[in-house]
Amino acid sequence: MNAFFKTCHDLPESAKEYIKARINLFKKMVAKPVALPKRNMSIVRKGISFFGVLTSVFTAYNLFRSSSTESIL
Repeated sequence: MNAFFKTCHDLPESAKEYIKARINLFKKMVAKPVALPKRNMSIVRKGISFFGVLTSVFTAYNLFRSSSTESIL
């Protein structure tokens, strides 16, 4: 960014301020949507891993129950 402003040193002050304001506005617009999905994705990942563990435990229990039932028969 600073190199960009150094190359534009001959611009009037109002143009420099306008460019700085546009860049800051762009940073704010880009930063907000990127920050929210990261937080939400970690919640989604935790939920998926929790349900994955729950499903594997349930499957293991069913396999154990079916194998113990077959051995009794």
